[in-house]
Amino acid sequence: MNGHRPRPLLIVLACAWFSVGCEAGALSQPPVAPGVLIPAKWYLHEADTSRVPALISSRFVGVSLEKTFVDSAVIEIKNDSTYTQRYWIRVLVNDSLDRAELEIDEGDVSATGADFTLTSRLRARTFRFSVISFGAVSTTESFAPYIGAPLNTGRYRLNRP
Repeated sequence: MNGHRPRPLLIVLACAWFSVGCEAGALSQPPVAPGVLIPAKWYLHEADTSRVPALISSRFVGVSLEKTFVDSAVIEIKNDSTYTQRYWIRVLVNDSLDRAELEIDEGDVSATGADFTLTSRLRARTFRFSVISFGAVSTTESFAPYIGAPLNTGRYRLNRP
């Protein structure tokens, strides 16, 4: 009977090692050649190196401090070289919720060397989309909905955050 006691502990340790390895990317994933983008839904995990929800813009409007946060985002890359993006933002003025918005965008995807350029059909917006590794991409885009908004870096993955 004592011979059976270590098994549950061994199973728990093996599961813990596997889940930590998956989070840290320790398990080898098949490489993706630069310039290869698979049609899929990509979910935002980080904006400007902060996990979502993340502060993406801060500015003064008159005497009021306006902060914009991105709560979540998804980009769907389609087989016909088009995309659809939805992202949810919150705008706080003097730390009180002013508004929450759903931004919707769609457009065309074109290869630019090892990266991709996503060009909106709905507004004057173009941004870069780079494949980092299998299941992870990086973007340089502006999430804030005002003219002159800063560019943000986004890290998207195939799984939800």
